[in-house]
Amino acid sequence: MATPGHLQLNADGYSVQFERHFPFDLKTVWEAITDPAKMAVWFLEVEMDFTPGGKMTMRFPDEHHTETYGRIQRIEPQRLFEFVWLNDDGPDELATWQLFPEGPSHTKLVLTYSRLAEKYAINVPTGWHVMLDHLAEVIAGRTEPYPPQNGPSPEEKHVGALYAALWHRQFPVFELSGHYGTFIRKDHLFDIRFERVLRHPVKRVWEAITKPELLARWFGGEAEMDLRPGGKVRITLLMTTVEGEIIALEPQRLLEYTWGDKNTVRWELFEEGENTTRLVFTETAVDPAHFPDAAPGWHGYLDRLAYVTDGKKVPAFPLEAWPEISKEATAKYRGMLEG
Repeated sequence: MATPGHLQLNADGYSVQFERHFPFDLKTVWEAITDPAKMAVWFLEVEMDFTPGGKMTMRFPDEHHTETYGRIQRIEPQRLFEFVWLNDDGPDELATWQLFPEGPSHTKLVLTYSRLAEKYAINVPTGWHVMLDHLAEVIAGRTEPYPPQNGPSPEEKHVGALYAALWHRQFPVFELSGHYGTFIRKDHLFDIRFERVLRHPVKRVWEAITKPELLARWFGGEAEMDLRPGGKVRITLLMTTVEGEIIALEPQRLLEYTWGDKNTVRWELFEEGENTTRLVFTETAVDPAHFPDAAPGWHGYLDRLAYVTDGKKVPAFPLEAWPEISKEATAKYRGMLEG
């Protein structure tokens, strides 16, 4: 596999820079990155007014032929091609292509893709890495478009895991703390229990575990909570939505609700001084098969809860990074289970 791109955090967002070397002259490489017929093979179907300020229309190979748009910024023939990728749900992104001769028949290509929002900091580098691999085949003579995929291809999954690992090492989403909690075996199931001491009043911690807008921040999804006995709870975390019902409620002291079909989660708060709260969290009836994943999951969410009580920005939680984030803790919990 080609060398991964270099990830960086800048004032205007994340960026990734790729460097590729081709045994072909500048003209051949330039045509591959600017000729719509060639771009349709390795990139997307493109229509563009190839002048500075010209509009670009790019179509994805899905059943709806979804269109996205860009605007050309700069052109220096056989040297520089730069365009803005216009976004409806975030900052406009910038693609800068530079070509450098390396002898009469070799070319170095540098692609810098910048202004990336945090939520795209893994998916977009993954996509460009795969497309640059395809570009190399087009430069070498391929003319047949790549077949559309129903979901990520095995190649994209492999590359995505690589960028998730790189991203997490360079920009940790959170460092799992050393508070690994305890577990209690009950017949063939387990209860998972964590304690955290938070340097905030009980009221502040209570709000963080009951107000939907605060729950959504540290769970990283959407949250609904009808705060009364029998009230419904609905929380989206990663790609899963869990529903429950409140079964015990003592304001600013105890909150317990069902968690899916078989489990319950219980939050207990204890005042330990004017501005200190001890939080005790318990999930009951955890299946041993789910324990090595459930335990580091709650471990990480409780770390993120602390960002909310501290009034800090909660780091992004890209799904692709979770295997790398949880690796150490999962091994730890699996060892606890087997021990």
